[in-house]
Amino acid sequence: MVFKCLRVFARRFSFITIFLNHNFITMLDIKTDFVQDLKLPDGYTNMQLEMLEEGDSRYMKDSRVNLKNVLSSEFLTAKETALIGLAISANQKNERLIVFFKEKAELEEASAGEIAEAVACASLLATNNV
Repeated sequence: MVFKCLRVFARRFSFITIFLNHNFITMLDIKTDFVQDLKLPDGYTNMQLEMLEEGDSRYMKDSRVNLKNVLSSEFLTAKETALIGLAISANQKNERLIVFFKEKAELEEASAGEIAEAVACASLLATNNV
């Protein structure tokens, strides 16, 4: 009985500790981590990031987690995720992300042909978007 109570207490204490630690993470920390993950220069910001930070946006929190999950997929190789990210970034015409995912693809030994094909897929996606 004592061990059971200790386990319940430990679980609750662990949950409370995680909850408290989670609340001490500021939006600035989240933005900084997100910028570092994208290999942008230290201190990089733009109007959109500032508005998301000021509004305590769940979108920024979710985007950071989603980026980390995508970059560490257990089902796709790092090269595949980089090429998919490149195609999506090219489709969205996001220059910063295009540079990030192109460099990541090159780091993962994607050929020039594979990179060109990923960008060509973005063109196909763009023509299908109405």
